Amino acid sequence: MRHAEMVGLEYFLDTLTGDIFSVPEQVFEALETEEEIAGLPAWQQPLLNLAQRVLNDEDKRFIRIPADYPFSEIGLMSKFAETVSDAALRVALQKVLLEGDGQSKFAVVIETYPAERRRWFEVRDLHEEQVVRRWLEQFGLQAESDPGQESS
Repeated sequence: MRHAEMVGLEYFLDTLTGDIFSVPEQVFEALETEEEIAGLPAWQQPLLNLAQRVLNDEDKRFIRIPADYPFSEIGLMSKFAETVSDAALRVALQKVLLEGDGQSKFAVVIETYPAERRRWFEVRDLHEEQVVRRWLEQFGLQAESDPGQESS
């Protein structure tokens, strides 16, 4: 999962069903006092039961998914840039990665090279998949193959 897209959300993996779900931190905090529960917005009220199940999870059914990547996307971008055969694009990518906000600038530069942009997403997605598989293995779990991919 790419960085927690919304601040204040906790993500979990249900190891029984394989489902991934999120619960706002505010809901966990509200469970501490009844006054805070009453102050939750109506859309968060149904999440109280789920949050309570997570907190009381003695069987380790729910695993918190870390919000941060255990790798540097800038580092991966730099390695990718080294593999670009078009010299002008390679230099442009390497240059923007040295500047502030390199990730955003990388996306802008590579946007005008559709084939390299597709290749970048393939490289990034494969790397992310490997990171997730290693993370799951820490808990004795194994990811299923994507049904759209043939197994080798």
